[in-house]
Amino acid sequence: TGDVLWGSKDVKYTDYTGAVTGTPGGQVTYHHRGFDNFLYVRSWLQQRFKKHRENGDDEGIKKLLVTGSSAGAYGAALDFPHLRQAFPEAKAYMLADAGDGVITDSFLQQAVQGLDRWGASQNIAHWIPGMDALPYTAADRFFPMYYSALAAYYPHDRFSQYTTHWDIVQTLVLNIMLNQNNIPAWTKITPSVYGAWAQGMENHIYLNAVNPNFRFYVAEGCNHTILRFSDDFYKTHSSQSPNFLSWFKALTKDGGGDDGEDGNAPNAWQNTFCANCSLPPLAPDVSACLARSFSR
Repeated sequence: TGDVLWGSKDVKYTDYTGAVTGTPGGQVTYHHRGFDNFLYVRSWLQQRFKKHRENGDDEGIKKLLVTGSSAGAYGAALDFPHLRQAFPEAKAYMLADAGDGVITDSFLQQAVQGLDRWGASQNIAHWIPGMDALPYTAADRFFPMYYSALAAYYPHDRFSQYTTHWDIVQTLVLNIMLNQNNIPAWTKITPSVYGAWAQGMENHIYLNAVNPNFRFYVAEGCNHTILRFSDDFYKTHSSQSPNFLSWFKALTKDGGGDDGEDGNAPNAWQNTFCANCSLPPLAPDVSACLARSFSR
């Protein structure tokens, strides 16, 4: 729906190239209804588990994992408190997969603040202290403030983010934001843009990590997302310690760390940063990451 699951609004846009309408300058209506779709699914979940409880098949939801990849990572972040309201008895966990929130002030103003083209401002969990300040927050502070508000309001839940250090798709999206009216430049990712995205990502995750119930996992390479790639998700041997599988298991362990399984040290749920990711990938590697990221 073009709104990373935040939207509740229909908006007319100008199709400058004619790629959608067939007429350059034509008008096209986007139904930014991602949040409304989420509410429908939440209602379905509530009804489903209500029936289980009424039939005596279920005592209630004990664990709730909220996650999403790419655009879904932002949906997971926004929708988490709304799911917590639906299942207040659960111990909850959130994993944002490849959605680190490195955006521009212009994009934020158009999508969420100011113009609020998505109609998202009404969908933010305003009952959480600190959320009402978001409409007045700069882009480089928006998501760290959002995560801090979540983590403080739900101190017994856990929040986490995964990304590769040179995520090609997140860098591409930032480049589009920086060149919004220059379509030919969208796919021409320069080293400076790569550096800007990586620096922004690092700033965000370390600000988020100030919260005691937040952890990050930064892997090497430029692939986009991990939940869609079983070979990366289930890889048991890695230059990183702990590997992602053990880290993911430890996320939802009540004790806060893993028990030594898979050959990893205890307390596997810790901030993890790749050891071999100091330089951006070369052009052939970038092309391979793009092809792989868009093929699934």
